[in-house]
Amino acid sequence: MESEQKTPKRSGRKGWIVVGVAVVVAVVAVAIVAFSHLLKKNTAEPLATLPADAVYVLQINDNEAFVKSSVKCLPYLDEILSLNAMEGFEYFASRISANLPKTDQIVISGHLNQSNQLKLMMSTRASEGAFNQLLLELKINPKDCSTHRSVRIYKIATHHNTFYLCFHNGIFSAAESVKLLESSIDVTAAANALINQADLKKLLGVIYKNDKQNWLIINHERFVKGEMPKIATDYQTQFSHYKDLADWSAYQVTFTDFEMKLSGYSMVAPNSFFQQFHGSMDSPMSIPDSLVCSNISRMESYTAPFTVGADSVVLQFPDIHHFVMNSKDRDLHFIALHSDESDNLAEVFLPSDFTSDSIIRYKKIAIYKSGVGDFVPKCLQDSTIACNYFVENKGNLIFADSVSALKSYLDKMSGGSNLASNQTYVFAKKHLPSQSVFELYYQNLNQDARKFFSASFLKAGGRLSTLRVFSVNARESVDGMVPNNIYVRFQ
Repeated sequence: MESEQKTPKRSGRKGWIVVGVAVVVAVVAVAIVAFSHLLKKNTAEPLATLPADAVYVLQINDNEAFVKSSVKCLPYLDEILSLNAMEGFEYFASRISANLPKTDQIVISGHLNQSNQLKLMMSTRASEGAFNQLLLELKINPKDCSTHRSVRIYKIATHHNTFYLCFHNGIFSAAESVKLLESSIDVTAAANALINQADLKKLLGVIYKNDKQNWLIINHERFVKGEMPKIATDYQTQFSHYKDLADWSAYQVTFTDFEMKLSGYSMVAPNSFFQQFHGSMDSPMSIPDSLVCSNISRMESYTAPFTVGADSVVLQFPDIHHFVMNSKDRDLHFIALHSDESDNLAEVFLPSDFTSDSIIRYKKIAIYKSGVGDFVPKCLQDSTIACNYFVENKGNLIFADSVSALKSYLDKMSGGSNLASNQTYVFAKKHLPSQSVFELYYQNLNQDARKFFSASFLKAGGRLSTLRVFSVNARESVDGMVPNNIYVRFQ
């Protein structure tokens, strides 16, 4: 009987032990979840604190390398991205990082204010202790501040600029505008920051996979809107088309002396420029060196095939090349076509009333009037190109809007100097992949670029008017993104 009475007591103890262990486990689990939630709430990624209206984002993952390599290009970048606050940001970042175990990622974002002026904000991870130490070094009274959502915002005037500083969610931010800091605090609290925008998530996925490089993320429409005051009135309509290149682009950015190279992706949007290359096949760009003058100011080449039909004949052209020559009074535009499908290529473009008497002879070369002047492919429809006349050369046709333009072209070509002898072009092309569906090459001849900029921009000493080379190469679309590369030589 005695042993029978002891058994239930032992069993009761075991039950209480099991219950106690379960309670402890539950408490620990709740504590872990709560701590995790608190940590997540109070520690953010720099990108997660950026307002969704950013024009561009410069994510610097290696600040020391960025500063050293970009020194000669910074004056030009300042004109493009309004980096006049950069020196102040660099100082703040260096002081914050001095109180951390290692230098961390720095994110600089540009935002348009109500006057369409670009204002910048810098964000980087920090500790509250490091932030308080910075306030001490800057001799800022901790009590001299404004507040937004219980976050303290401090103001400091330097000989460079006036800055506003704050610390929230594990992030130190400095900005040229107090409204930028308030927006950053708002979007972090509401979780509607830039990185949560659906149209940007694919690009961010690429960026997250490579956090060793420095990245430049651009919203094309906002960027064009902010740059418009720098553009001359006669070219503003043309420049405005660049907003339709894509929605967003993200590039790894590197510098060498006065050179800048961008390599990355652009998001393809409906009716955007890059949309037309969907389904194209990458191939080596076959620039017809022998057909293009060495002193062109610009050339665009497309490998996207297109067809031209006249009567019962339809020809397919694997590529098209549009190039521009400088003239004293105007730019001269030309289109070069090649086809292996017909030995009588010219006949497709002759008008129905063609007679041999209508041929114009110049330097023993026949200049024909075109009967299919409206054939300009979709990729060039925004350009003011009229293909009214053409000449034939070994299965290639060169079109222009007038006989005088073709005569100027033939004069240049008679000197024997073609694109292959243009060392600037050859040098720029080496920096781009050989496979592509699109290439753009621009060289600044005799400071010709000055005509593109407004008088106020030039009066302020606009350095971009002296830009030397700008070259772009794009490949076929992949999952809604177009890989492309940009090479720029500033001097």
